[in-house]
Amino acid sequence: METPIEFKRIDEPSEYMDLVGKVSYLVDFELKEAEALMAEGDAWTVAYRIPKLLIGVNMIRDFRENFLECTPPRADIQKALYANQDFFEARLSKVVDFVKNSPEAKEKSQIKAKEYITSILE
Repeated sequence: METPIEFKRIDEPSEYMDLVGKVSYLVDFELKEAEALMAEGDAWTVAYRIPKLLIGVNMIRDFRENFLECTPPRADIQKALYANQDFFEARLSKVVDFVKNSPEAKEKSQIKAKEYITSILE
């Protein structure tokens, strides 16, 4: 199986940070949607979004780990990547806590996560 998307090598730390910034924008957009739903008290819809949010924030963490593996050490960039990771993990934690406080929504998010994982493994 092939993809129509061209793979591009990342040669410079600035290119890597540009990519992280673009993905961070997308994850931030999703978190803002969930946070707006939280403000409305809509735990059910937030619960439905939990798997997508987990994947997005995990991708942010992976960017930090991958940077260490594919580029020469740069303390300034590593520090920025850690700060970015912490920023998103703190926001995700608030979303998860919100869902946990609603037993029905918590169950819904667990079912949705299991469905997602099952679909990947089939």
